[in-house]
This record gives sequence, C-alpha cells and structure tokens, in this order.
Amino acid sequence: MPDIDNLPGIWRIEVMAPCCAVPLIERLFENNVLSISIFTNQISSQTERIISILTKHRPNLHTLKRQLLDISSAAELEPFTTRLDWLPSENWVHRSLTFHQPVRINRLLIHGTHDTARGAPIRLCIDAGEAFGTGRHDSTRGCLEAIQQLALKRTFLHPLDVGTGTGILAMTMAHLFQRQVIATDNDPKSVKIARQNIAMNGLSRTVQVLLANGASESVVLRKGPYDLIVMNLLFRPIFSMAPVIINRLTHGGNLILSGLLHSQARTLIARYVSLGCRLEYRTAYSEWETLIFRR
Repeated sequence: MPDIDNLPGIWRIEVMAPCCAVPLIERLFENNVLSISIFTNQISSQTERIISILTKHRPNLHTLKRQLLDISSAAELEPFTTRLDWLPSENWVHRSLTFHQPVRINRLLIHGTHDTARGAPIRLCIDAGEAFGTGRHDSTRGCLEAIQQLALKRTFLHPLDVGTGTGILAMTMAHLFQRQVIATDNDPKSVKIARQNIAMNGLSRTVQVLLANGASESVVLRKGPYDLIVMNLLFRPIFSMAPVIINRLTHGGNLILSGLLHSQARTLIARYVSLGCRLEYRTAYSEWETLIFRR
C-alpha cells in the first residue's frame, strides 16, 4: 500500500455534532483549511450536523480529538464523532482560492495576495493560514464593525489588541486612528504570522506585536494604560481576564469583546458591569455576539 502521507491529495475531516456546537467547530478550523461544509444528518437527527472539513495537511488525530473534546466538554455535550479520510489529488489550490474571495466590511476590504482588490478606503492583504482572523468569521466581522463604528465617534490614542491572531484588528485600528497599536498573542506562531502580515501591509512602524499571555505581563503594563482594548477570543479567557483587562483600560475608555455565543452574553455582561463597565451596545451575527463597553 502506498504511503498516502507522501501522495498528492487532501484530507477530509468529518465531525458529527449537535447544531449548537457548529459555530465553535467552525471557529476551530476557520483559517487553516481549504473549505468547511455543513450538512444535516438525516440518518441520526434533524438537530445533528455533519461538519466536513478539507485540508491539505494530514491532521494529528490525537490533537484533533482532544480539541474537539475540549469544545464538547465546555458546552456540556457528549463527545463528538470524528472521522478522517484521504482523498486523491485535484487542483485544490485553485479550488481553495474560490473560498477566500475578498470580504468587504463597511470601509474595509480584506483580500488575499492572489487578489488585486480595489474600491475601498482601507485595504488589508491577509492570506488564510494557521492564525485566526481573516474577516470571514462572524466574531471577527463583529469586531471590525464595532471598531469602525467607534471610529466615527472618537479617536483613540492607545489601542490594544489582545489575542491578535493574524493582526487584522490591530491593523484596522492603525489605519483608522493613525496611532501606534499594541497587539499581543500567547502563541509564537501567531506572533510570527501577525508580524509578517503587518510588514506586508506596510504597518511595521505602527503596529507592535508582543508575545504575551493576555494583558497581565509587565511588557503590556508598561505600554499602557489603553483607551481601547479589543479581544476576539472565547468565553473562558474573556471571563477570566476581566479584572486585569479593566485594570489596563483608562476611565472613559472602550472595550470590545467578541468570540462568545448568544447563550454566554448575559453572563459576560454581568461580569464586566460588576467590575465598573457600562454596556453601550451589542451586535450579533449568526450565533456570535460582539459587546461594546465603556469604563
């Protein structure tokens, strides 16, 4: 039998899960795969979905199952059923580009290096990869809209992006506010990718990316306080970091939180309000909410 790891082709991951878990599974895979398709599982249940993911690289099945188990446990669901298949070669590079067409969000246009994008006041070039944030996920879209909405009301002198991923939020703030932006991530690979994207977009002098765990490290403290903090993460880190984040925020400063589901929004609002913030407004796309606070 041939060694399929060395043959041209792609890998298909199939995950069977309740429909309420689909947004979380989508987010796990959003940026480092060729495509994600979702089907109703007609055999099992109308409330169960089959999430089919295509990727060029063979996944580590042990790591994948652990990540999916973390998602199901956090959502208090039964473990998902997972299947991995190899598919023969096709022109997947060409096909994958069809899934990554330019994305327009108000004044902002996000495109890949394969596009010659035109027609928007702000253009960012970001290729899909292993870091989160190309504007295609609803939580990222919610953040980008919130940043642009705040920019219509005021300018910010010291913005901070916590969990920057590709650097998309930090770069957007740099364009809108024309100020130095601090961006952090606790993943060295994401820091490298963000720096590459920032350089490619000509913003290396404006956006500084730091390897840091949230906003608690001294290097982040020294560069603060911040009058705008943006976090597009998940519920647990946003909840647990609340006291530290608010400590880094100036009085009168704004806070944008995204990466949480409708069912989690009330708990998170109560958490931040109890620590001295006021909810100014909230937006939603699909299952994902974005919250905008003021201290």
